[in-house]
This record gives sequence, C-alpha cells and structure tokens, in this order.
Amino acid sequence: MIRYQLYRESEGKKVPVDPKKSLRDLRFQAYQELFLTDACHPWWQGTTSQPTTTSQSKAPGTAPLRGPATSKRVTTATTPNPSPSSRPLPSFSPCSIELAPGCVRQIGETGVVINRDYLLRELPKSVSTLERTLMWMRQESRLLAVSRSDNGHCSIVWKQSWYLMAHHPVYISGTKYSRNEAIQIEETVTLLLGRDGWPITIRLHSTSITR
Repeated sequence: MIRYQLYRESEGKKVPVDPKKSLRDLRFQAYQELFLTDACHPWWQGTTSQPTTTSQSKAPGTAPLRGPATSKRVTTATTPNPSPSSRPLPSFSPCSIELAPGCVRQIGETGVVINRDYLLRELPKSVSTLERTLMWMRQESRLLAVSRSDNGHCSIVWKQSWYLMAHHPVYISGTKYSRNEAIQIEETVTLLLGRDGWPITIRLHSTSITR
C-alpha cells in the first residue's frame, strides 16, 4: 500500500498540505500548482528502487499536476447524448467558469444557470457596481446583451460530459448558437453571451473524481 500526500510550494520548498483542511481554508489561489507524491518517497528527492515481479514492471514516477490546455474546439449536438447503458459511465470531470479576470466559480454535477442577475450577483463588487451604474444611466453595458429570464441566457450541465445549453444567442469563435442548442464542451472555451455581450470562459480540468 502506498500512502499519497499533496504538497505545495512555500519559500522555495515543498511542504505537505494539511489533509484536514479544505483548499479554501488553506487560501489556495485558482490554478495554484499542487504536487502529488508517495509520502515516504517524494519523487523530487530522487527515485527509490521498487520490488518487481515477472508480471509487473516498475511504476512510473508521479509528475506534478499541471493546468488545463486552452482550445476553442467544441462539438455541437441537438441534445445531449449519454453513453449507452452497456458502456461504463465516465467519471465526473471538474469544471469552472471565469466570469471576469480573477473571478472563477466552480461548477458541480448539478450545473449552473447563467443570466444577467447571476452575473451581477457573482461578479466582483467593483465590476457589478460599474455595470449597474452604466445601465442606470442608459449607457452601454455588455450585460445588456445577457437575458434576465429565469431559465437563463444559457446553462452548463453535466450529462456524462459537459454541455452548454444555449437558450438565447451565444457566440463561440463567431458562430451563433441559440434556441436550446446543446454544445458539447470538450476543452476550455471562451464564449460571448449575446452579440458583443459578456465574455465568460469555461474551463475543463484534467483531474477526474471517481464515483
């Protein structure tokens, strides 16, 4: 049995992360690098020979976790297509959305509904105050392109894969989606809510959470 431990960088050294505290309690920044290793033999302290048998080779060393790659590739479909029941369901894959620079929200398996009220509530106070003022003064605000409907301008759902449901016009790389189209998100992608509307980035993360 191998006991694994998470480490973080501190003053040029790698120190263990307290497993009894959440990442929020430990004041982790978004996408801060973590290191996973055998607690008895950290990989950065050199390799240690492992016993092998004729049927099993030496396990590879554990590499540090890295951030996700960025791409704008998406796959469209009329409705989400779950995997056939004869196949094993894929593990839940973490996802987050960046509503503004430095403003990141994690999305669970229940998904999220995004409309103008959601953005005004979740954006940094300085940003939401500015946008409210612009709308009150009848000046141009990119939030005016975002629908206020209860079913959302769009929603992000997990159906054995991540899907963007475009209830109102959503633009990805200049292509328009609307009328409840389902867009399968395979990699990190940036989109506009409405023409010249509010930009958000959907990020998929490589780590999977086994059911």
